[in-house]
Amino acid sequence: MLNQDIDLDDISYTEYGKPFLDSSLIKFNISHSGDWAVCALVAGGEIGIDIQQITIVSLKGYERIISESDYNSIKDSVNVDKTFLNFWVRREAICKADGRGILAPFESIEIMRKVVSIGDTSYFLNRIEFDPGYICYTATSVENAECVVKVII
Repeated sequence: MLNQDIDLDDISYTEYGKPFLDSSLIKFNISHSGDWAVCALVAGGEIGIDIQQITIVSLKGYERIISESDYNSIKDSVNVDKTFLNFWVRREAICKADGRGILAPFESIEIMRKVVSIGDTSYFLNRIEFDPGYICYTATSVENAECVVKVII
């Protein structure tokens, strides 16, 4: 998948600002948090990736922008911080794969499943594990997509 020459001049942007390669079927996405940066690539579909360092979070205000069932699952969990961050990273990966990022319909997306739909498109979630202090997920528009994920310090 990576055996092709890519020039930075080949990068264009969607109407929502998501970068893509003009001359390639390969889609990519990047994210960073704390000490890590990640880059995910997929051929023949859309991809989003998000990473977040596990920290203490406050749920104040989030009940307005996430579904009621997701919010209740988070606040009723044993480890609210980790459950919230698992939820948030999946949501970010999906919204980045969708291409609209924060403009995607956050409140209508039910995250507590491995397959999530936005409109007519389904996104398939996959956890990337490499550091116990971080949560990382990819979301692809193709089930069982062959992804390449690079982790960079």
